[in-house]
Amino acid sequence: MKIVFNLRPAIPRYHVTWNPDIVLQFLESWHPPPNITLKQLTQKTALLLVLLSGRRGNTIINLHKDNVSFHDNEVHISIGELTKTSSVGRHEPEIILASFQNKTLCIVEYLQAYFKATENFRGSSPHLLLSFVDPHKGITTSTLSRWVREVMSQSGIDINRFRPHSTRSAAASHDAHRNVSLATILASVGWRSQSTFARHYNKPLLKNQGEFWKAMEPSP
Repeated sequence: MKIVFNLRPAIPRYHVTWNPDIVLQFLESWHPPPNITLKQLTQKTALLLVLLSGRRGNTIINLHKDNVSFHDNEVHISIGELTKTSSVGRHEPEIILASFQNKTLCIVEYLQAYFKATENFRGSSPHLLLSFVDPHKGITTSTLSRWVREVMSQSGIDINRFRPHSTRSAAASHDAHRNVSLATILASVGWRSQSTFARHYNKPLLKNQGEFWKAMEPSP
């Protein structure tokens, strides 16, 4: 086993990762909700959920609308399905996302707008995210990955270098470089181990035209 490890060591795919601000700044142009297409509204809502929560794609596609509750200046989404990090006595923590003063990127506003736009064809589907084409069913991980890839590409991210699942690394690394506590990052994204974060997710952000560390919410 040691020989095999030496020949093919388990090294991380990425030594750096991309800056989520690049995608968020692109998504600002898709605003306000009444003036964009259903496809844009759906993809923007999905990308905001992925980037702001830092959760796995499998968790995002299995979120249920009935598990979403709006509170003062934030939204709570409980996790109804078992996930990769679930185990006996341990369930993935709920997602809690605060509203932004910058309404072009406010997940609370966009979730509410998305629910309103989909109410006529949602029917009995429990899923939070639905396909924007008939028959508007719940989406798969491959569909979510395709949406993420499309938006990353349109934002100028090198999709030949970075794959859709790199959103977790990008979001977590972004927060780490903003001096968000490690305990907060681990709790927010549902990780148990500091070593997992350090080994697989905490990467330097790739510079883009001089912009490096910025807040997840760009200044209005």
